[in-house]
Amino acid sequence: MEQFLAGALIGALVVAVVATPLVAPWPIRLRWLVASQLADPIFGLAPFPLQVMREVRVVDVLARADVIEVTLAEVPGSRRRSLVTNACSPGLVARLEGWCAVGEPLLLLVDEHGDAQLGGSDTTVTGFRNVSEHV
Repeated sequence: MEQFLAGALIGALVVAVVATPLVAPWPIRLRWLVASQLADPIFGLAPFPLQVMREVRVVDVLARADVIEVTLAEVPGSRRRSLVTNACSPGLVARLEGWCAVGEPLLLLVDEHGDAQLGGSDTTVTGFRNVSEHV
């Protein structure tokens, strides 16, 4: 009976560890995703080095006639990035400005070609390019 209880306890612990990132609030899931890129916990392999994942917040949104420029601040730290997209719809501008106003933590994913996307708690915005970094 004691072995059964010990096994059940260990099983419950494993389920809790695996399920927590899936049901946790968005800021916790975001930090788990960013931390998971450091190494694969099962095989201990380094991640694919040509993709970058960072936690960011929108600092400024500048909408012009044909482009939107978004300034992001990495969390933690003071590094800033500027992203530009040609998609200039009012809905996209409103979404970005909303993220800026509430300080929504976002997942920035940049691929090997420099194409970037921003993921929030309920949606992902793609089509950003010309990622420039300045400290």
